[in-house]
Amino acid sequence: MSGFAVGDRVTTFDFKGSHAELRAVPAVQCWAIPAGWDSGVAATIPCGPGTVAHALKLADFEDGAGKTVLITGAGGGVGLVARAGARVIGTGTNHSSVDALRQYGLSDGIVTTGEPASEQVLDLFGGRKVDLLIDGVGGPALSDGLKTLRDGGKAVLIGVFGGWHEPLDAGFILRRCLSVIGCLLGVVVSEPANYRLIADLLKFAEQGRLYTPINAGFSFADVVAAYARA
Repeated sequence: MSGFAVGDRVTTFDFKGSHAELRAVPAVQCWAIPAGWDSGVAATIPCGPGTVAHALKLADFEDGAGKTVLITGAGGGVGLVARAGARVIGTGTNHSSVDALRQYGLSDGIVTTGEPASEQVLDLFGGRKVDLLIDGVGGPALSDGLKTLRDGGKAVLIGVFGGWHEPLDAGFILRRCLSVIGCLLGVVVSEPANYRLIADLLKFAEQGRLYTPINAGFSFADVVAAYARA
């Protein structure tokens, strides 16, 4: 890939060397930072919003008008899903974090420390179920989230922080004609379609159509404190 020169400011996405002050990254995993942009803001685009955009593509959900989406561990992708026209329900572990997402397009917030998300979603919609689940937690959250899907609905798994080895009820998935899709953008990020996907997100952000707030900043020496805050 051409188009870069020594001294250009870029944002990257690569599994290796993320905790280094300097690293070598293939050009196909680099995107130019728009002039005047803060590099920290640009760095938020490929991984978070990029993963959710890829999840929507895998689920054939670019147009969500009139549809509903449940995002477990709701975060940076809320705005993208809302922009697709869908009603977005998000889960979190406390009211303050969930409420903070309303300004980015979250329609309904659910706190999961008491009652399971599936029961709250069904109560919220009077028994009606959602069209798409984007699960950023994995583990029991995935099993519970599948209960919220309508027949023929799709679940896209983008994270496994809640557990890698949660057993799934194959009979339930079969009877309900559900689709469970794994989404790991990092291994396919340099494919042309996915490269363009992130390039488009950067354009949207530059145009003010996508906003990625930064909650806090840390020096390289304070990486442990950063993980503790997360």
